[in-house]
Amino acid sequence: RRRARARAKMFDGSDREKRRVRLGGRAREGLSTREVLAKARAERAARADEKRRRDAAATLRRWARGRLVAKARRSSLRALFDKHVSDLSNVGAVFASRGVPFAP
Repeated sequence: RRRARARAKMFDGSDREKRRVRLGGRAREGLSTREVLAKARAERAARADEKRRRDAAATLRRWARGRLVAKARRSSLRALFDKHVSDLSNVGAVFASRGVPFAP
């Protein structure tokens, strides 16, 4: 059971108590300041390397997906073009059967 604490009401309408944040930090596990800084630098470099790897992988995925989409689009456009050329040939044949000149 929590102890009831006397607290002043805030003017912002909040009836909750503010969180208490401890700013003391963690114990350094017996490391010197220089060692802590070197460890932090190494961790930061490792995170930066990981981010570069993730970004490079995303770039490759975007490139590959773009190539696949472009290939599919070219294929569909080619099929549409071939269909239109075929339609023109059919129209030309109809005109030729009636003796009318047709030049697309």
